[in-house]
Amino acid sequence: MSGCENIVFRGRDGQECEDFIRAIHKAAYAAGKLRDDAWMADVAVTCLSGRALRSYLTLEPEVKRDWSLLSLALLERYPPPDDDEEMQVEGSSIRQVLTPAGPQVPQLNARIGRIKVIGANSADFGYLGDGKTVYADGIGAGASATEAILISYVPANGLYEIEIQRSGGKAEVLGVHWADPSVSTAFGSENFAILTALNYEGLYRSSKLGRPGPGYTRMWNVLADNTLRPYLEEHGSLNPLQFFLYKPSQYQRLAVDVAADASAFAIKYRDTWALVSPEERSAGEA
Repeated sequence: MSGCENIVFRGRDGQECEDFIRAIHKAAYAAGKLRDDAWMADVAVTCLSGRALRSYLTLEPEVKRDWSLLSLALLERYPPPDDDEEMQVEGSSIRQVLTPAGPQVPQLNARIGRIKVIGANSADFGYLGDGKTVYADGIGAGASATEAILISYVPANGLYEIEIQRSGGKAEVLGVHWADPSVSTAFGSENFAILTALNYEGLYRSSKLGRPGPGYTRMWNVLADNTLRPYLEEHGSLNPLQFFLYKPSQYQRLAVDVAADASAFAIKYRDTWALVSPEERSAGEA
């Protein structure tokens, strides 16, 4: 493991760029690779998303291979915060950047909606919402449309994060926290992860669940029919993970897990968990 599994650099501003470079240096130091520019460059590219990834793809091959050159290119592309440009609107100055730990800002072309949970034979398990599940206070199915959490995302060809819209401006993203430290999607794997909200803290995402496994957030794809699909890795050719819902209903919300191998999970937990298929619904849809 590189130590950068939960680091994401979107290319929002110069401050985020500086935080990203520091995070790569810390990961390299922890791995004994601080003087290995090729290693750091290879790790860094796995953390890029959005504008940062698009910018990276325009760089020359020699820059992509050498962290000393790549980090300089990033700093040039994303200048210090004091140098960020401002837009003038009707005489007022509005900064068009999002601070790493600041409130969420609606993104251009973002879709805003809720997540409906559908079971076998079109069984209706309500929406994802806040509440107590078998694990802890968190996110689960069984919420009404008015209780449901609002989510937003920008459709893209690859995988992306889904942000949770909080009225108080708290920055969170939808993700999963794996129960085991080593995750495998090999045939017969019984690995599973818990669907949860992860705090957005600059470049880092953190979960309140006390599980030893890693957390993932840049893992989502919404299909043309609005079905939500999760993946373990950022490779579209890999098979998607499958959602399962905890059937006992003594809790306020029904916990939702994702399984590495749906067949293995279903055989082991067939009495308490049911296969479901969450769908994204627009904010105005019931």
